[in-house]
Amino acid sequence: MRLGLVYAFLGLIPLGAQPVAKPKLEVTAVHFALVTAPGSSARWLEADVELDARVVGGRSLFVDRVKVTLALGVRALGGVRRYFRADCEAVALENGPAHFRFYLPAEVVKRDGLTGEAESWTVQLAAGGDALPETPRNVNVTLRDPARRRVFAQEVAAAAPANDGILVPQHLSPFAASYPDATPTAIRRP
Repeated sequence: MRLGLVYAFLGLIPLGAQPVAKPKLEVTAVHFALVTAPGSSARWLEADVELDARVVGGRSLFVDRVKVTLALGVRALGGVRRYFRADCEAVALENGPAHFRFYLPAEVVKRDGLTGEAESWTVQLAAGGDALPETPRNVNVTLRDPARRRVFAQEVAAAAPANDGILVPQHLSPFAASYPDATPTAIRRP
């Protein structure tokens, strides 16, 4: 207590200051499914990234500006590997579960013969503009080995730019109005 008063007296911390609130985001699950687009018979590949959002310390019940970046590696017909990436930044997440959904279009599903799973995937998280540390739950089981994860990251960096804009976040897909109670508000950039 005395040390706190000394720091407050010296102007290093305000008297009665609250602990610094830190965001804690954890990937709790990543699910893939083939889903039918509204008003169509076209089947898209849906990737549902489920998070648990928390604020540690402080009094806030919200984590601001949460960004989720998903990288996918899929094996297409003929054994060809294709890589996709997309991100979505939410205005804020209330403490608790949240879902970020991403979609590959029906044409890609048909062309590549996708069956509802991705061979490899990683999830990168950021809050308030700061990248958060990766945990084993941020990658699928096949990429838990750091060497394999580095190779995947190199493959995504080399091949995904050719496919940028194909994997899209929910708000840019035909599923924009789906799951209204479980979809955070995305920050839209011009």
